[in-house]
Amino acid sequence: MRFISVTAFIVAIAVTAMLNSCKKISEELKYDLPLQIGNEEIIVLAPTSDTTAEHIIGSGTNSCNIDSFVRANTKNVLGVNNINSVKLTACTVFIHNGSTINNFANLESCYTSFYSTGNTTPFQVVLASNPATYSTVLNLPVDPTINLKSYIKGNDFFYNIGAKLRKPITDSLRCTIEYTFSVNVLG
Repeated sequence: MRFISVTAFIVAIAVTAMLNSCKKISEELKYDLPLQIGNEEIIVLAPTSDTTAEHIIGSGTNSCNIDSFVRANTKNVLGVNNINSVKLTACTVFIHNGSTINNFANLESCYTSFYSTGNTTPFQVVLASNPATYSTVLNLPVDPTINLKSYIKGNDFFYNIGAKLRKPITDSLRCTIEYTFSVNVLG
């Protein structure tokens, strides 16, 4: 009887040690990876004088192999199928050739949208009221609680900038949209 008690005690200690070891391994295979997409493409905002309605004023595309990104940042252990969540943490639009006449002050409101081959429903980031002050950098408010995982499953990304103009854009503006995500990967 004493032999069985000692054996049971040893087995219990071994199981506990093994479970703790497995927990440590799983914690080591958890990553929050910063990902920026969209910043490779220059999007041209064409001259327009329509200040009556909101409309798309520029668009662009780029490709990003998300599986390669995850593998490169997890020592080739995890891939795109290990993505647990993707949260948008920032959306910034830059004008590269702005002037005092043509800049973000021309926009009364603005939105950017993106979709991918993984999810073709456009996701919008909206700035409902843009100040009438000179700026060549525009930070749009984001909701970092929305899981955008389905968009990251694709490798081709498509972008739009839409706006309701406060005053006409009289010259073509070269812009970049930069989306920053936190990609949570679990193995």
